[in-house]
Amino acid sequence: MIIKILNNILYLPTRYFPAISGAEFYFQRMAEILTSRYNYSIDVFTSNAIDFKALREPTGRLIKSDDRFFYKVNSLKIVRFPINYKISEKEIFLRLKSIESFNSLNLSSDCVKKIIKNGPYLEDLIDFFIDKKNKNYDLVHTTFFPYFNLIISLLIGKIMDIPTICTPFFHFSNPRYSDSILNEILNKFDYIIACTHIEKKILVDKFKIQKEKIIVIPMGVDYKRFESIHETQLNSYYFKESFFHKKEKKFRLILYCGNKNYEKGAISILRSIPYILEKIKNVYFVFIGPSTKAYNYELSKIQKLKYTRIINFTPDNLTGYYDKKN
Repeated sequence: MIIKILNNILYLPTRYFPAISGAEFYFQRMAEILTSRYNYSIDVFTSNAIDFKALREPTGRLIKSDDRFFYKVNSLKIVRFPINYKISEKEIFLRLKSIESFNSLNLSSDCVKKIIKNGPYLEDLIDFFIDKKNKNYDLVHTTFFPYFNLIISLLIGKIMDIPTICTPFFHFSNPRYSDSILNEILNKFDYIIACTHIEKKILVDKFKIQKEKIIVIPMGVDYKRFESIHETQLNSYYFKESFFHKKEKKFRLILYCGNKNYEKGAISILRSIPYILEKIKNVYFVFIGPSTKAYNYELSKIQKLKYTRIINFTPDNLTGYYDKKN
C-alpha cells in the first residue's frame, strides 16, 4: 500500500483574522499549529471581508492593504482576494457555467444560485487557479456552509485533481441550514469534518450525507493560550469597576460569548431580559462577539425600555480575542 504524505495544504476560509468568529479562529489556530509544530506547508487564501455584511455588500467592513494583518498573521502568510460586488448574480452563474471543471461538479442550478447569493464572489481567486499560476497542493480544506467559497474549493479540487474537505459548522436551529437544495453541495466533498457525533448523525439521517464521508473531530481548547493570559498583570477588577454600578457589592452576571445570532441564543437572551429583571434586579447581561442585524434590532427594542444592565462588546470596541475586557 502506498500512503501519500500530505504536506501542501490549501486553506480556503471565507474570512481570516482580524475577522472574528469561531470558524475563522478554528482555521487560524490549525494553520499556526500545523506549520509551527509539524512543518506542514499551508497557504491561506481568503477574502478581504472583516464582517459578514462585507461578504455580500460593499458597505461592509473590509481589511485594507496597509493593515498590519493584511499579509501576515502571527508569521503566517495570508493571501486576501478582493470581493467583486459589481457583477450580478446572473453574470456569476453564467461565468461559472463557462468553466469546464465547474460543470463536472454536477451541481443543480438552484443550489448554485442560492450559494451565489451568500457570497463572497472571488473572481480573481478563481482565475488564479484556472490560469494554473499556483503551486501543487495535496488537498484543499474549506469551511462555513453555505457560502460561495465552498464552490470555489470544489472547483479547485477538480482543476488540481486533489481531495476536498469541508468543516461546515452546521447550525441546525437556523432554518436555512435545513434547505435540502443547499445541502446538495456537502455531498460533493470527499470528506466532511463534524464537530460532534450528534452533528454527524443529523447530517446522515436528516440530510442524507454519506456517512462514510463524515469524520468526527471534536473541537479542542488551547489551554496554553488561557494560561498565558492568566499570567499577565491584569487588574482583576477592571471589568467590574468599568462597567458595573459601583454601589452594588453583590450582583449576578449572565455572559454570552459568540456570534450574536438566533441559533446561538443571543436573541433569545435579549428577549428574556425584561422577564428576568422582574424577578432578579441585580443582574448584568454581557454580550461579546460580532453583531447581526437581527441582534441589533432586538437590542434597540430593549434599550428603548431604558434597561441599563446590558454591556455589549463587538469587534469594533475590542482589540481582539484576548482583549483585557474579555
